[in-house]
Amino acid sequence: MALNFNPSDLTVKEASSRMGDMPLEDLKEALDAELAGKHRTSLLSEITRQMDLRLEAGEDEAAVVQEAAVEEEGGTKVETISAYQWNHLRVGARRLWTRASDGSGSFYKES
Repeated sequence: MALNFNPSDLTVKEASSRMGDMPLEDLKEALDAELAGKHRTSLLSEITRQMDLRLEAGEDEAAVVQEAAVEEEGGTKVETISAYQWNHLRVGARRLWTRASDGSGSFYKES
């Protein structure tokens, strides 16, 4: 499903007001769009709060949270996580991850 608005085109208040009845998957898309766009912490917090409310209400968590994908590249292990997963990491743990340059909004780390 395509996101019906771009959060970067709206103020935080306007974007927040549109999230009241958005399904979980649309909220995930809004989170990814905001991370790729203006990256406003107040809006990121509101989006994740709305996502948490839906998860607590019993919406399908599998639609949002996935295990980190692991690939072996020439002896180096590369883990990949979504922007949603990255946003739920502690600040110190976020420093270990690098934003992917492919425009997907995902993050990776090599080990």
